[in-house]
Formats: sequence, structure tokens, C-alpha cells
Amino acid sequence: MRGIFARHEAEGVAAPALFGTTTSEEVGRAVVTAIRCDTPEIIVTPRPIPPFLALAVLAPRTVQRLTSWAGVTAVARRVARLHERYGDPPTRGETTAGATPRRD
Repeated sequence: MRGIFARHEAEGVAAPALFGTTTSEEVGRAVVTAIRCDTPEIIVTPRPIPPFLALAVLAPRTVQRLTSWAGVTAVARRVARLHERYGDPPTRGETTAGATPRRD
């Protein structure tokens, strides 16, 4: 299973190419490293995200346009619609694929 987008794969949502995907094992190793080294944050991604995050601080509108161009905004909107349709985000071990849509 891959990262935060794995639960949405059944609905056809994939991680934006800008971010790439990471395996559960890589995330697990990063968690263990963070605990052992008392590191507050570890970014686990195959792409060079830290420079992108720094650019977001310096030029937020530029990054907003870049993320929109790269498809990140469209993916985020699609995930938000799925969360709205199925209620709160799934918890451990649950997926939205078998969830029942909310009836308000």
C-alpha cells in the first residue's frame, strides 16, 4: 500500500506526479528514525519536496500556480469531494471503497 493516496485508488485517484509515491516500508523506516533520533519531521518522498516547500514560503502565489498546473489542486479537490461523499476520512484499516455514502 502506498501513502495517503492508497485509500482512494479504488476511486481512480492517484498521487500527483509532483509528489510521487512512497511505500509503507519507507514510511515505517522514517517513523522509526524520527523516534530514535528525536527528529520532529522527516519528509519521505522520491521527489525533492523541501526546495518546493521553501519556495512556497517565499513565493506562495507562484507555488499556487505551479501546483495547479501540475494537477495537485485537482487531486486535492477530488479527494475533498470523496471525503464529503463518504463522511470523515477513513481511520486505520478502513477504505472509502466499501464505505456507504452519507445521507444528510
